[in-house]
Amino acid sequence: MYLLDGKELFDLHATVEHAMPNGKTEENVRCIVADRSRAIFNGRIHIHRDAQKTLAELNNRNLLLSDKAEINTKPELEIYADDVKCAHGATVAQIDKQALYYLQTRGVSRSKAQVMLNFGFINELIDLMPNAALAEWIRPIIRERFAQMEVK
Repeated sequence: MYLLDGKELFDLHATVEHAMPNGKTEENVRCIVADRSRAIFNGRIHIHRDAQKTLAELNNRNLLLSDKAEINTKPELEIYADDVKCAHGATVAQIDKQALYYLQTRGVSRSKAQVMLNFGFINELIDLMPNAALAEWIRPIIRERFAQMEVK
């Protein structure tokens, strides 16, 4: 996961090679960009001919908080085996205006509602972290970062 603000740039290129049978990859990348920041993601899973029975999934979900922010995403699967289960995908969206409105009609300030929605977007990955202590350590850091980011 990465959270960008200001004029920050983050460029992530990841490659996973499956050369043996029965491999498994689950790659989930989340990105939130605000202000004039830019994110680039290129994820590639390469399934070699001998990597039969491979299970591989590559997912990149992105949230734009500004009209001036930019996200370029390119998830790739390169498959040479014929007995595999693989999937890949990417989404780019903005904060749901109806969800923001709903929270505001319940007395939640706009800035607090934005933090809640952003945190909900990222928290799914934090919940999947195998190290619970690390997950609990990172949550307040991410909340603080969201509080500093503004939807424009």
